Amino acid sequence: CRQLNRILPRQRGLLERIYRLQRRALPQLLSLEQVAQQLDISVNTLKRQLKLQKTNFAQQLDAIRRDAARQLLQQGHYSNRQLAIRLGYSDEHNFRRAFKRWTGLLPSNFKSLLNSPSL
Repeated sequence: CRQLNRILPRQRGLLERIYRLQRRALPQLLSLEQVAQQLDISVNTLKRQLKLQKTNFAQQLDAIRRDAARQLLQQGHYSNRQLAIRLGYSDEHNFRRAFKRWTGLLPSNFKSLLNSPSL
């Protein structure tokens, strides 16, 4: 029973714990192995739990970066280069491409929408 309690954390709680771990680690990203170790579960258990939530580790990393990018853009005083560095991207081009995939907008267009008087 003790092992099951450790292996089967509440599903929603698991995603929240992964989110918190990764956000604290930014701009570094923790590997699957590092996250599993910090959660005190095996890599296979972590993968299985994520699959039960219809997600995977890469999707979780993407969501964490997306949320952090939106939050930083709302603060309004970071360049694309600074955002890329803060989010762990190798360069600003990769950050812009990811942001466009997430939102359909370039970061500069997103900033313009935030500053629009109609919002």
